Amino acid sequence: MHLRMDDNFTMALGQMEVVPGRPQLNLDKMLEMIQKAKQKSVDLICFPEMCIGGYLLGDKFLEDSYCEELMRYNNDILEASSNIAIAYGNIYVVKPGNGHHPNKDGRSRKYNAVYVMQDGKYVERIEENGILPVGVQPKTLLPNYRFFDDERYFFSLPDVATDFGMEISDLLSPFLISVGDQKIPVGMELCEDLWCYDYRANGEPINITKILIESGAEKIVNLSASPWTFMKNNARDRRVKYLQQQSVPFVPYYYVNCVGVQNNGKNIVTFDGGSTVYNQNGDPCILSKKGWKEELIIIDNKASFTSKTRDIGNTIREKYLAITNGLKNSTNILGDDPRFVIGLSGGIDSALVAALLVLAFGKEKVIGVNMPSRYNSAKTKNSAKTLAHNLAIDYLVLPIEAMVKDNTAILEQDVQ
Repeated sequence: MHLRMDDNFTMALGQMEVVPGRPQLNLDKMLEMIQKAKQKSVDLICFPEMCIGGYLLGDKFLEDSYCEELMRYNNDILEASSNIAIAYGNIYVVKPGNGHHPNKDGRSRKYNAVYVMQDGKYVERIEENGILPVGVQPKTLLPNYRFFDDERYFFSLPDVATDFGMEISDLLSPFLISVGDQKIPVGMELCEDLWCYDYRANGEPINITKILIESGAEKIVNLSASPWTFMKNNARDRRVKYLQQQSVPFVPYYYVNCVGVQNNGKNIVTFDGGSTVYNQNGDPCILSKKGWKEELIIIDNKASFTSKTRDIGNTIREKYLAITNGLKNSTNILGDDPRFVIGLSGGIDSALVAALLVLAFGKEKVIGVNMPSRYNSAKTKNSAKTLAHNLAIDYLVLPIEAMVKDNTAILEQDVQ
């Protein structure tokens, strides 16, 4: 089947590096992409989840003042929405009133939310519910496993439904994007809303996509902050295929993800992008050309929606790209000009680390150090030296036998 986009509707996916804790930097990137999208006559541009302040911010989300600061950047995007619609992720702090109570911990209620704006205004839904703000949609499903801790910080859409005695479907309605004299209903999701199979209510998955399509959505957009794991694109494809099987007829599905590295204080997590457009068969048809890199993907009337088969590629190469790109993108943590001192034992572990750092940053940024004692053989010392020579890195030998003896004597003296 050969499918094409609507002739009068052009979309863009802004696959961008999100630097946590640097909202002005992130905003500047968004504004640059928005300007480029306007030059291409884009009707709607979509950015990743929590792209203003970052997703893995840990307990910074407990600070009302910081969250309110992030919300102030909404004004800049609202101003930039002249002659274009913009969808992006940011925090939303609920003000008291209108029946809203605090979060479960007594703090201010906060949403991990999609914002939708156009022509200097917040975009309305097909049906407003009088509870959620116009142009703002909370994340429905909150992951709470591995390094995800959404339930600690955010109030979910099922929580809102329970609070007001409503069904989740009563709070999900597509946003109406103006294109000429038409209104195009577009359903908005956030990241985990795609991975709905394991979230159950009344024995069935909480399928946000299905609800939005049944509510009139002609297109679905998923704004993600989805970390890389091995074969992640294939996992995403399988999940979208599941959504298609549950929702017949299906509609075009647009997935936009971030790149870069984020640190929640316990884990350093790398994001691969992988932004993809899926057709009405639930098959990938437009793929990001720049994995791990920023990219503005334009989907216009020339875009083909013919199904494509992903190149699975070499598994070792995929892991290599994940590690080296993760290292390169760590400069927001390490600084703009990182340098590394690596202890070279002559073993495989230190050799691998040194080689990866050279590949990621260059030989001039890495110094190898061998610290032999009487327990190190000539073979391991020669191996370390040979490795440093082959990598063309600076190499130092700092014997520690005398230091070990002195410290041992001190410790034995204390024991006596």
